[in-house]
Amino acid sequence: MLEAFVHLYLGHLFGDYVLQFSWIAENKAKRKGVLISHALLVYLSQIAFSLGYGFRALHLLLITVVGITHYFFDLLKLNKGNSSWKWYLLDQFFHLITILAVMAFFTDIRFFVPERIAEKLMLTIFNAYFLSFLGYFAFESGKLYNRDWIGYITRGALPWTGNWLYMIAIYIVEILRNFLKRNEKSTIKNNILTASLALLSTIIWEVLVW
Repeated sequence: MLEAFVHLYLGHLFGDYVLQFSWIAENKAKRKGVLISHALLVYLSQIAFSLGYGFRALHLLLITVVGITHYFFDLLKLNKGNSSWKWYLLDQFFHLITILAVMAFFTDIRFFVPERIAEKLMLTIFNAYFLSFLGYFAFESGKLYNRDWIGYITRGALPWTGNWLYMIAIYIVEILRNFLKRNEKSTIKNNILTASLALLSTIIWEVLVW
């Protein structure tokens, strides 16, 4: 069951964040065609990470349902015009619920992407992108969102270290970087929150899995 969740959620995260290019993010609220393209990319991403021996038409149908609901959840959020952290989490919660609702049907698949690799990729994107947007909406939603590639790398590297001491060292480097750059207080709060949650999520996942 856990492996099915990992692959489905990885597909969602990859499509919703990595494949959501700046042009899509800037225009999906203005043009429904762009929003459809975004939902389609998420849909294709979930198919890609769900493929394996035993993948059948039923699985494709269920992913299609998840993809359609993704579009309507995003449409609802954009129509509300609300970019607060509460709406951000609510939107992602609805996406998560749809995955939880169908994952029991994917337990008989032998996925092409190895489970351990899928777990690390899932945590990498969660730490780098999901938490980055959460911190942005919590502290800096009035500003233009700028991708913090160094932050993406440091937070995303946490699941791959294999050693909690290395994780803590990366975390400390990420915190110090903000003060050395003399960032604004809101940016420092944002980055401290995202770095802390990334460290916490990685440790919790390692404890739960192992």
